[in-house]
Amino acid sequence: MDNPFEITVFDKFFVRQGWVTDPVYVTFTPRFNAQGSAELQFNADDPILEFVLAAGARLRVTYLGSHLMSGRVRARQGGFVASGTVTVQLLDDWVLLSQTQAWVVPAAVTTSSGALAPTVLTDSAQTRVSVPVSEGAWVARPTPGGYWASVAWAPELGLFCAVGSDTTPGGRVMTSLDGSTWTERTSAAPANYWLSVAWSPELGLFCAVGSTLASTYVMTSPDGISWTSRTSVGADRWSSVAWAPQLSLFCAVGYYSQVTGGMVMTSPDGINWTSRTSAAASNEWLSVVWSPELGLFCAVGRYSLGNRVMTSPNGITWTARTSAADNDWSSVTWSPELSLFCAVSSTGNANNVMTSPNGVTWTSRIPANYNGWTSVAWSPYLGLLCAVGSSGTGSRVMTSPDGV
Repeated sequence: MDNPFEITVFDKFFVRQGWVTDPVYVTFTPRFNAQGSAELQFNADDPILEFVLAAGARLRVTYLGSHLMSGRVRARQGGFVASGTVTVQLLDDWVLLSQTQAWVVPAAVTTSSGALAPTVLTDSAQTRVSVPVSEGAWVARPTPGGYWASVAWAPELGLFCAVGSDTTPGGRVMTSLDGSTWTERTSAAPANYWLSVAWSPELGLFCAVGSTLASTYVMTSPDGISWTSRTSVGADRWSSVAWAPQLSLFCAVGYYSQVTGGMVMTSPDGINWTSRTSAAASNEWLSVVWSPELGLFCAVGRYSLGNRVMTSPNGITWTARTSAADNDWSSVTWSPELSLFCAVSSTGNANNVMTSPNGVTWTSRIPANYNGWTSVAWSPYLGLLCAVGSSGTGSRVMTSPDGV
């Protein structure tokens, strides 16, 4: 029988590149009144894959001519080989070129070879209609009150988790399936200032760190809902935590310690932590990131002259690096596609961005304006760095395709 699915491929500028009329395999996972996900498999020699695997590529899936979902390619596996298949994952982001329609309920369909077996949406409550959203536009969403300091995405749960402070008693954690509707959760230490949260796919675990108003500086959760206090070591003001899958290790950095040099701690499970000596004991370390390609942690901070960067291949032994400027470096991210670290600072003028290909040699870059930049992240799907700031009039976001 004819394949009932048609997949239209667009580039990141919404320009149509072509169609896939005969995918090898399609499966859908609906979510109750929220986004769905899909896994699509194509023949590896299909020429359309050049566009499917391009940064920012978007797919629209129809079933028997009716819209099912649309979104950017979120992950990809396989490669261009003489024979075989390439699998891509897709998350419905509710964005269409014209309008977003409701889920349709496809009948069970299987090809004669059995290769095509889509999940059947049997619960009519899973159908939903949402309003169109313009590409590139930000939409305000209501949240529980408070200062929200950090957010992480768990693909395996299809869940955002944010941590912060100064909310109603018992809060300081909130979760969302779609980034639009948020639910407040009870943290392990409601009085704490929770400053950073990270997700470990391998452990199936969120890990959050914070500063002291209680004896709990670390907490973990398998679902973002139920949180358990963990005993930290060294610093009692932890500012950032990162997960290194290649090391099976959480690494946290801090900005105050009652133990000399103890501004770093590591854990293989988020539960048992070991104090590590930082490269500059007098520094306040504000952000840490892991580069899988370099096999390297990189942390940035403030205070010590010249060495406001440190790196480590294992989270245990740290080496001080000379920063491009003696600014208060608030955030650092890694771009595999650019092979580049990029850091932003809350102080400085024409030098409050710096980049490095290796974490060792850093170069000052001129920002879009001289705001106090607080955080930076890389999107492989857009091929874009995005930084946000705490100062500036109408311009507290800047983007860059190369960090330069």
